[in-house]
Amino acid sequence: MRAHGRLAGVASTVVDTTLKGKALRELALFLGFLLLGMLFLPMAVFFVGQLVFGDYGGAGFQDFYGQIHAAIRSGDGVVWFLVLSPYLICQILRFSFRFFFAVDRPAAPRTR
Repeated sequence: MRAHGRLAGVASTVVDTTLKGKALRELALFLGFLLLGMLFLPMAVFFVGQLVFGDYGGAGFQDFYGQIHAAIRSGDGVVWFLVLSPYLICQILRFSFRFFFAVDRPAAPRTR
């Protein structure tokens, strides 16, 4: 069924706005988690590593951070996985909850 006249323009505007809003929200979510993964996750890895394993073999946190960012620039897959892991965990949780709540469950039997 196709809308004619004014309704066609209104319907397409509503769909475009909703799609644009969702895309902007997903982009903001991705950029926020990317920032978290590039700034705060290396700090957490460094300080937890110091507590568990002792002193870092390099010249401290700045050297560690520099090595991580050099590996990011060179395209090291393991470091990219580390940086993107907060976003990936968020997406896995979102899809899991969406799937869990979308599955139809049989109604509980009625007891008298």
